[in-house]
Amino acid sequence: MRVVLDTNTVISGLFWRGKPFQILELMRSGTITVYTSEAILEELLDVLKRPKFSKRLAILNVSPQQVVNRFIEWVEVVEVGEVKKIVISDPDDDQIIACARSVNADFIISGDADILDIKEKVTIPIVTSGEFLDILAV
Repeated sequence: MRVVLDTNTVISGLFWRGKPFQILELMRSGTITVYTSEAILEELLDVLKRPKFSKRLAILNVSPQQVVNRFIEWVEVVEVGEVKKIVISDPDDDQIIACARSVNADFIISGDADILDIKEKVTIPIVTSGEFLDILAV
């Protein structure tokens, strides 16, 4: 199954043991294939550099770049074509949609309200981590 994760799902999965963590476990086990792009990786790195993550990173004794490098080991990094403006409130989120379209993803997994609000504008299903886990359980 081909999925694209938004940045908040990745960060939640890396630092906490909730449903996003379960998504990353599915990725590591090979149950799902996660696709990302250079632009999404840059956003991930930028977010990890924020002060609110510095203490957690220090406890883990890793740098933001090391976290991104580790994530890259588990995902497929793809080139994305045209990035259409869809998410008005946060244009960075358009990168998620563009990546998903470029790989013909089965799902976009997001906890971001801006992305979840545009479900009707894209043909790829956009679901939360919990919704995705429910779908897999069926």
